[in-house]
Amino acid sequence: MCGSISHYRITEDEKGKIPERIDTKYIARMPENYYPTFKREFEKEIKSADSDFYTAKLVITDAHKSISGYLKDNPAFDGYQRIIDFYHASEHLSLIAEAIHGKSSAKATEWYKKYRDILKNHKQGVQKLIRSVEYYLGSKPYSKAREKEIRKHLGYFKKHKKFMQYADYIEKGWPIGSGVIEAA
Repeated sequence: MCGSISHYRITEDEKGKIPERIDTKYIARMPENYYPTFKREFEKEIKSADSDFYTAKLVITDAHKSISGYLKDNPAFDGYQRIIDFYHASEHLSLIAEAIHGKSSAKATEWYKKYRDILKNHKQGVQKLIRSVEYYLGSKPYSKAREKEIRKHLGYFKKHKKFMQYADYIEKGWPIGSGVIEAA
């Protein structure tokens, strides 16, 4: 289990707001049931780094069940905006594109690229993606296995849509990826 606490300065240029990472503190522990040591040390670091000085407090995750459960109703994360890592969401998007249009097909690639851009850069992009997937589900029959795969990934986007407002986050200059932690 590992996590990081990063501080960013938001700068602005002609293209808009840009997050500039100032520092990062990594916390990591060997696996243990329910991660009590990690959680205790991570929350201690959050408390020591916490300040009203920061205008935005973000938690960027991959949406794994264990992490979502840890964050839910945890007072250590009061006041934090949760964001689903864009690149993890893109992986689900790729899998749903293949389930709809066929593995390694040109149509799947084209649809994936279109909706990856919409998801990242359009206001309400995740809602547009969901509508497109629902359209395909209603427009033609799929094998049980393909329909199950489509519905599984559609469920991921529906469940986490409030944490996938990427155009809004980018507009505010917030990072949308967990690359810092992935590098750890």
